[in-house]
Amino acid sequence: MGSSSEHVSFRPPPPYDAERRNSDMVARNEHIEMVGREMLVQIGRKQNIQEKLRQCWLREGVNHYENCRELAHKYKEATEAVGMGWKYSYTNHAAEKPAEE
Repeated sequence: MGSSSEHVSFRPPPPYDAERRNSDMVARNEHIEMVGREMLVQIGRKQNIQEKLRQCWLREGVNHYENCRELAHKYKEATEAVGMGWKYSYTNHAAEKPAEE
C-alpha cells in the first residue's frame, strides 16, 4: 500500500452462520476482520467530522450554536454509529438474560 489516500477494496467474506460459530473458522475469522475494518472506517469518519466541528467552533465564535448545528448533529450520529466497540456489545448481549416471573 502506497500513500494513505490510496483506496483499498476488500472482497466480501464468505457467508457466515452466527448460530454455528465454530462450523467454518475461516469464514468466522474473515467476518471478524471485516467488522474490524468497518469499525475503523466509522472511527475515521467520526474523527473527520470532529475536526471539522472543532474548526467550525473556532471560526464561528459565539455564533457556533447556530452555524455549526448541522455538523454537531452529524457528529452525534457518527458517534452513535461507532458505539462503545465490540467488547461493549458482546458483554451486553452475553449479560442479557430472560426475565423470570
